[in-house]
Amino acid sequence: MKPIDHARRIYEREPCANSFEVDLQLHLANGFVFSTPAFFIMGRPVPRGAYEDDIVNPAVVWSPELCDCWHVHVLAGDAGKAWSILPWPLPWLGFERNNELRFYPMADMQRILTRSK
Repeated sequence: MKPIDHARRIYEREPCANSFEVDLQLHLANGFVFSTPAFFIMGRPVPRGAYEDDIVNPAVVWSPELCDCWHVHVLAGDAGKAWSILPWPLPWLGFERNNELRFYPMADMQRILTRSK
């Protein structure tokens, strides 16, 4: 199964505010989307100190200079390969796991995910 299909399935398994298609369009307009045979990822830059509801809402946008974190809205496939495509460096990475927002230093996440290969 392709990584994009795995990403769609996440929306079928977990409660989501929007459909996959709505979030895809919002990330195309407000963030980034990369779909390759190895991975699918969509996210956007956010300020780590913003309200959690705003961070997880892909319709909310901030000026790039206010952002210190890449919020990964969904990632499927080889996470180790996905780091090379982030549009510009930011010190933090955020994502939800079990509907709980988490933040990690980007350098730590890159080291962990590329070491696990």
